[in-house]
Amino acid sequence: MTFGLKDFFSNPTVAGFIGFFGGAFLAWMGYGMIKSGINKSVSLESQRAGNSAGVRNLALAGALVSATNPYFILWWASTGMESIRQSYTSGLIGVLFFFIGHILSDFVWGIFIVAFSIYFIGSGWKMLLGAIE
Repeated sequence: MTFGLKDFFSNPTVAGFIGFFGGAFLAWMGYGMIKSGINKSVSLESQRAGNSAGVRNLALAGALVSATNPYFILWWASTGMESIRQSYTSGLIGVLFFFIGHILSDFVWGIFIVAFSIYFIGSGWKMLLGAIE
């Protein structure tokens, strides 16, 4: 792995540290989301008004959360980097195919989660949409 990061991230202390603080951060975000849903303090007025700045802010917030997620960093520093290294044995076309496959798998997973949510949690889904309005 590049720059010896595999050994660093393989250290149980480092993995435990990332896991603990990453989990605590995710729990804190979940608590905030549940609290906002119960208090019905979620608002999408800027998107309804056609304000594209609100959409940009949501996209930026999503990108920042994803990029600073310790599990995201850990995955790319270990498994992701190794997958890219192996795909590079076929040249840049191998890396391109890896990238396309990775993005498609994320897309399919997202569709599965949405379909699961709508089918199995239909009444909860309606309640959530009512809470946002």
